Amino acid sequence: MLFRSPTRVVLYLSNHGKPLSAKDSAIKVTIQDGAKKSEVKLKVEADHLVGPLDAPLNKGAIVLLSGKTEDGHGVSARFTVK
Repeated sequence: MLFRSPTRVVLYLSNHGKPLSAKDSAIKVTIQDGAKKSEVKLKVEADHLVGPLDAPLNKGAIVLLSGKTEDGHGVSARFTVK
């Protein structure tokens, strides 16, 4: 699950509805907001991953996730801000 606020993104990992540990996960967030493209570094906070945003995301911004969980499984997702 991906949550966002004006200042950060928060990612909770799960596998078929069961929570996964965020520890040792290496996931990159790429944001394309209009003509602007940026990457966000995620850090582990308790059971989730958190990364700062330079500015609030605009409607239509695309958020791409890619990387691996601590057990080596690949993660890939695409979200569009509504």
